[in-house]
Amino acid sequence: MPRFGLPRLLVSLALMALLGACATKGGDNIKLDAALFNYAGAIRFSDIERAYEFIDPKLRVEKPMSQLEWERFAQVQFTGYLVKAKEPAGEGEIRQVVEVRLINRHTQVERTFLVREQWRWDAEAKQWWLTSGLPDIAQE
Repeated sequence: MPRFGLPRLLVSLALMALLGACATKGGDNIKLDAALFNYAGAIRFSDIERAYEFIDPKLRVEKPMSQLEWERFAQVQFTGYLVKAKEPAGEGEIRQVVEVRLINRHTQVERTFLVREQWRWDAEAKQWWLTSGLPDIAQE
């Protein structure tokens, strides 16, 4: 074995372990970016059924959307979804403040309001879930 072979091997193994850890964290970030991007697209295109798939399954069981809520979403067209702030909210959680714009299809009146979103990482499902629910479009 060449001189300093073992220390170089140990350093190489340590670097590979660090890179592997970075890749895992990066993979989680890539999944977060993809989830946020796809959810925003679903909202922008008023595809509420698709947006609903991002809601935490526990929340969907505890508080399923009523027929009235589905009908309210059918009465509006989203015209904007702009992230104003995003910050970590603890291990495997983030918070976002989003400006939402929508038009009532019947009155043609546009409204703008802020939504505070809470997202959590589900390590078992390897999925980010929205735990704060869909935007409350009934708010004034």
